[in-house]
Amino acid sequence: MGILRRGCVNTIVARAQDEFLYDENGKRYLNFAESTNVLGHRNPEVMRVIKRYLEDGFIHYPLTISFPRIAEKVIEKMERISGIDQGGYVFTSSGSEACDVAVSVMSDLGPVITVEGGYPGNIGQFIRKKVTDRSIYGYDFEIPFPSSDSVLSSIETMIMRGAKSIMLEPLQVEGGLRKVYDSFLSDIRRNFPELIICVDECYTGFGKTGRFFSYQWFNVKPDIVVVGKAIGGGLPLGLTIIDDDVKKRSSISGIFRNGAFGSSAGNILALNVADYIISVVSSKEFLKGVELKGELFDNIPGDKFRKRMRGMGLIRGIGFDSNAQASEFSRLILNKGIFATPMNDAIRISPPLNINENNLSTGIKEIESSL
Repeated sequence: MGILRRGCVNTIVARAQDEFLYDENGKRYLNFAESTNVLGHRNPEVMRVIKRYLEDGFIHYPLTISFPRIAEKVIEKMERISGIDQGGYVFTSSGSEACDVAVSVMSDLGPVITVEGGYPGNIGQFIRKKVTDRSIYGYDFEIPFPSSDSVLSSIETMIMRGAKSIMLEPLQVEGGLRKVYDSFLSDIRRNFPELIICVDECYTGFGKTGRFFSYQWFNVKPDIVVVGKAIGGGLPLGLTIIDDDVKKRSSISGIFRNGAFGSSAGNILALNVADYIISVVSSKEFLKGVELKGELFDNIPGDKFRKRMRGMGLIRGIGFDSNAQASEFSRLILNKGIFATPMNDAIRISPPLNINENNLSTGIKEIESSL
């Protein structure tokens, strides 16, 4: 049993199946707050992978002890998808740890620029980042949210102060489902070609936007990519992908023994699940299906819904005037059987990617009518 708490939402979930959650009294909720089980709860094929491994496999030490073939398979697939080959791959136990690896590698080369309102990890270096930046450099290396190219002057100032890299989310989820302006990544590449670009895909990766990674909508290949627990279907697993040039320049990248950071990093059970999930989600047919389902949000009639709509694909936000309003609305629709969490001044809608289209449409219409 788990307790789901987010803002004003406090619901005890006793079980889950596909795109539905059930409380202790058997009440069913449409799960619009999924971030790791991209193929739904108790997906039969994922369950088969787990059962097969438990029956035929063995309990194995993490990658810090040895490096199994399944880890190599996952890396080979991620190389092909990300476009970052011959680089460094550091397995972790979560997206937060993967962010910490990325920040550590980049900080070894100089100050790291972050974006106001972002959530690129919530442990270790990132919690201490502002304090560290102020004590070492005397500045906060944080830029306003990039809603227009006016932010480029802030980046230029940071670079003049010694910044060597930037860490960002193309779609900032914790900040209220805000998308950077369309040419932001390409503007960085063109104007600041030496700046290392790190993209945090913990929330937006694995097909949620209709591309395997959200940065693929922007036609710019980053230098570092951070992947969260969606890679293992919620099992303890994360991944930091580091371009070969950055790996060679940063001395920190060499301290991760066998490409692992964390006590359960690269556990074989999660890697077997990851191998299956990557194969499914990376297919063109699957991603096209996500894109088509995402269009259901855009086709709802009525300005009151469309004007509030944020995000892309199957990770969307319904915007409100305040955080309090978003929390209040999440409680309202919870009573109507829809679980969707407030994220700053928005409600995040992020169902499993293989959600039944009728269930998705019904949930969207219920939210629209509740406005």
